[in-house]
Amino acid sequence: MLYSITDIHTYIAYTEFFVEIQTETEQTGEIIVTVTLTESDEDPYLDRSYKRMVNRLKVPGFRPGKAPKSIVESMVGRIGLVNEAIEFMIPESLDQALKDNDISAFAEPHIELLGMEPTQYKATVPLEPVVILGDTSEINIERESVSITDEQVQEVLERIRDEQANWEPVERPIEYSDLLNINVKGTIDNELVIDDSEIDFIPIEDSVLPFPGFAPNLLGHTETESLEFEITIPEDYARKEYAGKNCIFQVEILSVKVKSLPEIDDEFAKGIGEGFDTLDDFKINLQEQLATEAEGQAALKVQEDSLNQLVEISDIQASHLLYEREVDSLRREREQALSNQQVDLETYLTYIGKSPEEFTEELEQAANERLNRFLVLKQFSNDQEIEVTEEDVQTEIDNMLKSYEESDETRERMESFFNTESTKDSIRSSMFNRKVLEKLVDLTEVSPTDDASEASKDDTSNTDK
Repeated sequence: MLYSITDIHTYIAYTEFFVEIQTETEQTGEIIVTVTLTESDEDPYLDRSYKRMVNRLKVPGFRPGKAPKSIVESMVGRIGLVNEAIEFMIPESLDQALKDNDISAFAEPHIELLGMEPTQYKATVPLEPVVILGDTSEINIERESVSITDEQVQEVLERIRDEQANWEPVERPIEYSDLLNINVKGTIDNELVIDDSEIDFIPIEDSVLPFPGFAPNLLGHTETESLEFEITIPEDYARKEYAGKNCIFQVEILSVKVKSLPEIDDEFAKGIGEGFDTLDDFKINLQEQLATEAEGQAALKVQEDSLNQLVEISDIQASHLLYEREVDSLRREREQALSNQQVDLETYLTYIGKSPEEFTEELEQAANERLNRFLVLKQFSNDQEIEVTEEDVQTEIDNMLKSYEESDETRERMESFFNTESTKDSIRSSMFNRKVLEKLVDLTEVSPTDDASEASKDDTSNTDK
């Protein structure tokens, strides 16, 4: 049975629960269910809460767990039993209410407890999102041509050269991009907020660490110097408790080093990876790698552009709860990623110079885009009847095992790993996403010759007129 979000305003009485189904808002993709339980509805749940409580209570005249329900209820009151039952009474009664009304929840409902005498709660239930896909024939994506220039190869060479550089001691005043080793203390309102010893620091002009304006004060000083200076933290600084305040720094410069870059020549090429005979050989290898990467990026861009345009021309009706939870999920992912790097969110925001409000706004945009893309791809895969069979998964595993054929022991170990259910599920999911995107690209990608043919047809048509 399907319910129209704007049409349901009825009070429906059932033998088990009194259920009110209504729309208090005009939110798309959800329904609000109000459940009121009578005492007889509550009794089976209170029997369970009694059995849980009686083992914890000390009842005079009774052995542990042997006091009758009436005695326990007289001690804690009926409301005490209801409190004990709430954690299982609400989800179970809601599940029954939804079944009785043929309502299928797409995600976990949001519960608001309205009262406990009698028990009454309101559940906002996300329904299956409705996605009406746009016409893929309206999407025409042309793959970007790949051409690697000498300048691109030189940029990679310079980056590798920089990575191969050594830090050499230097006897001159500090400049930007030097590597310093320093002791530093920072005090705000007589409180020590920074206390680091023998830390490496590279002064960069626009650096906001540890506070904006710190790095420029180091320029011109030399190794073994001790200096003291004061900076005013900007009013718009992300950490509000420090914004607009003065910080007094005490810095000891322990060492100053400069980056020593190697010459880019045949000797340089011989020291990279497994080594190349000449610099020209290395450049040819780099050009081939860059071409392969560029082709892969061009393919990904076709997928991205195709999906983005399909999302743009599709109609998506989904509960606001789904978007809110996607934001929460993305926030947890970001915080976990930072935690893995031993960085907290507050420090990260300070480093990138953004406020918590700006960060949340970015999360909301990214989460909305991610959920919309997921819903559109889900509907597209259903419409196209795309599936991954067990045979497909096994073929993929066999192909992956070919790279381990040199060692029987390694192959056996990897074969055992690939054939676990969790790994198979991961492979199946990856294959499914790949097949969906490949099908979408098949329907939306055009070649330059296709565009030329269409233009020629248009010219011919205009000439005939």
